Amino acid sequence: MKVPKIVWDLFFSAGVPLMLLSSDLFKTGFSFKSILGPVWVIVLASLIPAIYIIWDFVRNKVFNPVTMVVAAGAIVQGMLSFWQVSGWQYALKDSYTPAFIALVMLVSLIINRPFFTAFIRFTLNPDTPERKSLFDRYLNHPAIKKMLFWGTVVIFIESTINAGVNFLVHKQLLTDPFGTDAFIKQLETATATMRPISIISTLIGYGLAFYMLNWASKNEFGDKASPLEDHFWEALEQHHNPQPTPNSAD
Repeated sequence: MKVPKIVWDLFFSAGVPLMLLSSDLFKTGFSFKSILGPVWVIVLASLIPAIYIIWDFVRNKVFNPVTMVVAAGAIVQGMLSFWQVSGWQYALKDSYTPAFIALVMLVSLIINRPFFTAFIRFTLNPDTPERKSLFDRYLNHPAIKKMLFWGTVVIFIESTINAGVNFLVHKQLLTDPFGTDAFIKQLETATATMRPISIISTLIGYGLAFYMLNWASKNEFGDKASPLEDHFWEALEQHHNPQPTPNSAD
């Protein structure tokens, strides 16, 4: 049975860091710190998720604004993993990913290229000339453009809050010097606290953006025009190229 990609994503983004930082892995008394040392445990807990993202990017060979932003963020995150700092500096470093996403959203809004537009194109993947033409007309509809803008705003706000909360939690908990046993324990607690919050926050942000777009799409193109349903392309085709009824043909 093939393991769903979301399981691998959660394993490498949350599971691996928590296992590396654990001082009593699965109540066995084992810890990676005893083998790798405290510094490498901390570095790898940040580095391995970044390597996984880059590997996934290279393996799929999908080049578009979304994957390029994800890859760029992962590369910088991997470089930052070697920055051995404590306290608020580590809190700032650990908050890089949501802060980077917030910055990308803000820049896209300033230049009037809402990033949620690229995300929707990446998600729906119009794979034929006909679908690409229909999708371009869909994206240029005033109501859809408006929701793509506000969807980007929602993701910007969520990412900003996510980064701010992550920074405050880590700043509050990380009080000992980098590499010490106490620091690793504090980092384990901070990671266990923030990973679920960050994942839930991201799901809420993107979920709300999708909900807004879904509402506008159904309102303008009919009940079948939900971007998340199979009838989406059929609904766009019927809207832009309506078939004549028997009465109209007469």
